[in-house]
Amino acid sequence: MILESTQLLYTAHHENGGTHMIQESAPVCASTGNRGYRSTHKNHPSALWTRASLAHYYWLISLAKDLVLEHTFRFNPKKVHACLAHLEWLEQNPPPDLAETRWLKDPTPAMPDEYKCPDDVLDSYRKYYSVAKKDLLKYTKRHLPHILCEK
Repeated sequence: MILESTQLLYTAHHENGGTHMIQESAPVCASTGNRGYRSTHKNHPSALWTRASLAHYYWLISLAKDLVLEHTFRFNPKKVHACLAHLEWLEQNPPPDLAETRWLKDPTPAMPDEYKCPDDVLDSYRKYYSVAKKDLLKYTKRHLPHILCEK
């Protein structure tokens, strides 16, 4: 989710007048040699949500940076996650044409409809991970998250 969040944030830039900023000063991507990431899945519900408001944009940066910290805690990698430099740049350089600052709505659940609970993102993800993703769940150095223990 760290990489995916970073991609969503760069897509917000590309869709809100920030391509020139990326080309001029974003960190270089080690795998491509290009500055920043290209726009991807610009009409995905999560991409639309991210670029609807600066409040959403900054919330996603905060989440992604917390995920980097969690990744570092759990796996003790030899190097800092490559996305961290991008996240820090994105935080300091918001998309120039993204003017809305209010929190407009909670994130759109990105999952099959059968797991979505109307008007409750948390319950949607609780259901999705406890049913559809239960075989993938492994919590290195952590207990089962409270989101999966409640209810």
